[in-house]
Amino acid sequence: MSASTISGAVASAANQVAVFGDPPPLGNGIGVKQMVVVNWQNTPFTFMINTNDQLFYSYPTTSSSFVGHLPAGSPPDPKDITTNYTSWKFVTGAAKQISVDLWNNQPYLYLINSKDELYYGNLYSTSTAPTATPEAAFSGWNFVTGAAKQVEVNDWGGSPYLYLINSKDELYFGNLYTGGPTSATPGRTAFSGWNFITGAAKQIEADPWRNSDYLYLINSKDELYYGNLYFDPATPGVPTGRASFSGWNFITGAAKDVTVSQWNGNPYLYLINSKDELYYGNLAASSTSTTIRPGPSAFSGWSFLTGAAKNVTVNQWNGNAYLYLINSKDELYYGSLYTTQAQTAPLTFTSHTAFTGWTFLTGAAKRVEVGQRESHPFVALVNSKNDLYFGNLTLARSTVYPWSTYLAFGGWIQGWTDPLS
Repeated sequence: MSASTISGAVASAANQVAVFGDPPPLGNGIGVKQMVVVNWQNTPFTFMINTNDQLFYSYPTTSSSFVGHLPAGSPPDPKDITTNYTSWKFVTGAAKQISVDLWNNQPYLYLINSKDELYYGNLYSTSTAPTATPEAAFSGWNFVTGAAKQVEVNDWGGSPYLYLINSKDELYFGNLYTGGPTSATPGRTAFSGWNFITGAAKQIEADPWRNSDYLYLINSKDELYYGNLYFDPATPGVPTGRASFSGWNFITGAAKDVTVSQWNGNPYLYLINSKDELYYGNLAASSTSTTIRPGPSAFSGWSFLTGAAKNVTVNQWNGNAYLYLINSKDELYYGSLYTTQAQTAPLTFTSHTAFTGWTFLTGAAKRVEVGQRESHPFVALVNSKNDLYFGNLTLARSTVYPWSTYLAFGGWIQGWTDPLS
């Protein structure tokens, strides 16, 4: 894949080797194994499991805003973007997998430990007044279940819904809810219990749409399906966990990995198939229903993006869907979907989706997560040495005539390095 130029007045420039800042102290961890980035208190909090199976969290701080004034192809001046992570805060050991979701304006952590036990706990603010720097503490852990293999969590209808694949490859759902205070019992968080959906589950993604929680399942036959939870008007709703499941709708076979991200009001699916080809497509509402809500949906079909795809992460920025792709050579690229218009008849224009093409960022990429910092994409990268870097995209201004605006990458800043590598 080659770097592409974005059409119109915005061009692209990638800084491939710019690294600024020293790694902060990191406890007794030695490298990054898994990370999740979630925006909380206007800050991208990073939750990270290291290669010693220890869970930490931290967040970046800046002494100045992201200011776009880079000449094309040049790295930023460190004095212009002085960003680094705070000291990493230890949460627990024996961590195997982490999922994070915001509920009641707090990050809730869902941890599968080395014994395959699922727990949850939350961060909460300890600030008594608004401050520029977030202040947080951890609640402690609450046990949910054993024999856990994979968990996906999504906030829907005022509750976090947990989608669990257990050691038997069975898919269940359940939700947390807040029990109302009484004269004898204060308000507390409780769990609804588990509801079976299906067996032979391999991967699950969840995304709310049309006031329902939509599930995207890859089964043991590598078939991709979707379905949704809904509330029957004749049964109680939240918090007693009486949601029902619509059943499955087939999309395609030969599915290897799926990522779901909404754009323009519809869920867009980014599929890597068994040939490592990356495609995208979207669901759209086709009708409504009063029985199984919200009603049928239609799938657009697949549009090809690239081959040799290994992993893709998607987020939204400036009205476009931005894709961050790691290919089979462990090279990291980004590109975006955008809406354009084509003339189909005299004085008639039709909107359609187009892709910018790929822009190279770096090699030796292992995993990438994307959050938001000061209205810019915040890109957190784990490289092949398990080192953590981060950087941001920005709309920069040329320093020479005609002083055009272009899309630029601010360069990589080191957040954590493996001292043994």
